Amino acid sequence: AVSACISAAGSEFDPSMQKRYLKAATYGMGLCSDFDATEFVDTCRKLRVLNDVRRPEVGLPLTSQQYDRLTAEVLVDRLIARHHHHLALTICDFLKLSKQKVLTHWACEKLKSPSVRDMPDKQLRDIIREKLKPCGTMSYTAIALIAYDGGRGRKRLSTMLLDYEPHAADQVKLLLSMNENELALQKAVNSMDSDLVFLVLLSTEARLRNNQSQAKKQEFFHMVYNHPDATALLKVYYRHKLSMGDPDGGG
Repeated sequence: AVSACISAAGSEFDPSMQKRYLKAATYGMGLCSDFDATEFVDTCRKLRVLNDVRRPEVGLPLTSQQYDRLTAEVLVDRLIARHHHHLALTICDFLKLSKQKVLTHWACEKLKSPSVRDMPDKQLRDIIREKLKPCGTMSYTAIALIAYDGGRGRKRLSTMLLDYEPHAADQVKLLLSMNENELALQKAVNSMDSDLVFLVLLSTEARLRNNQSQAKKQEFFHMVYNHPDATALLKVYYRHKLSMGDPDGGG
């Protein structure tokens, strides 16, 4: 009888009827000392989510069975697509799901909004950072890409957002694609990853091969010499090229 009441509550759309069935189930559970309350707890948790998404302003009248087949993660994706970010975050908190996808989508949509078009880069960065900070360590690469918008967007804002990117490789690669070579080298050196430093050096040097400007070449070497570790790696690279008979070794 207790299981029947719990099942009936899960099938109901009317919150008042849900409460009546759950109250009856609670009474029955008090008389059954060995009853496993897991089903009751799971149903209460599920109904809280379902009642939220069934609201007219959300418009997802899912049944309990549909929710089970859909899964909570996919439901959150659907809420994100409908721009119900606040509700999606609330459900993630309640069900202990990752909020990164929700916050990333919110930030990207914020950057696209006409309301922030004239907002200073620092102010907009601070708004996004404040919203994302509670999530802890999360990737900012997708957000920075939206800010950059293939060179048509806000490059300075993009580089500012990348300061919070925890993965040095993603940070450096995006900076290189933005032609922010000096900043990419600085981040690579700070990561203490020699492979990343080589990536920046070789990528930047490869561009110089197609550029006959001596000023650009001097700019490159000046950039490298500001970082002793990068200078040492570049010398190793050029010595290797010379040992292989490459006349271009050393520029």
